[in-house]
Amino acid sequence: MMKEPVTFDAYLDEKLKNPEFKKEWDALEPEFQIIRAIIEGREARHMTQADLAAATGINQANISRTAGLFVRLGLFGQGRRRAFT
Repeated sequence: MMKEPVTFDAYLDEKLKNPEFKKEWDALEPEFQIIRAIIEGREARHMTQADLAAATGINQANISRTAGLFVRLGLFGQGRRRAFT
């Protein structure tokens, strides 16, 4: 018998019940806010990831990975499923 796949939301909800995990998750919020602001600013200025890389000196692949992770986890963009706690 196969188990039902676990969604990220369900997994995170379960993990956040652990006080130590929640403390660490909450401690990341300032970093999440910075990343979110960078992504929103880039989009508001109609910049590509390559434009942002050239302007900041950050490797474009790193920008892409970070933005992609936020979208895949539903933390930003169309796939947003949850606000940060």
